[in-house]
Amino acid sequence: MSKFVERFNELINEKDCKLECIAKEANQSIYDLYRWKQGKSKYFPSLNKLIALADYFSCSILFLLGEEEENSLTNPNKDLPCFSERLKSIIKEKRIPITQIAKRCDLSCTTMIYDWINGKAKPRVEVLIKLAKVLDCSPDYLLGRE
Repeated sequence: MSKFVERFNELINEKDCKLECIAKEANQSIYDLYRWKQGKSKYFPSLNKLIALADYFSCSILFLLGEEEENSLTNPNKDLPCFSERLKSIIKEKRIPITQIAKRCDLSCTTMIYDWINGKAKPRVEVLIKLAKVLDCSPDYLLGRE
């Protein structure tokens, strides 16, 4: 979380923008933005909020989270495909059994993965990162942003 807070503050300063502007343009709660900026939140933004912030700053998910030193995605696709369909397609292409994905993502069962595939839910940010590693792709590729 500390890497995210640091990078979030860097991006705000680099873009020289006010949180009110980010809140309006990225459709975010000003309260959440202040908490992330000050490092007072224990949790990452939800996946949808993280995508909106990454779109606002024109950067990759990993860059925004502080996991990349250089931004690998300066022009993200903002017209995202359906996550469940994309995930199904990538799992089929990679030929990795659902049980193996669950195990390698440290999930207790396959139910969550089936919920993602069936469009009932999306993974938490931490799990999305693990899922992308298991599927040998970036989180942005998995989301259809690249």
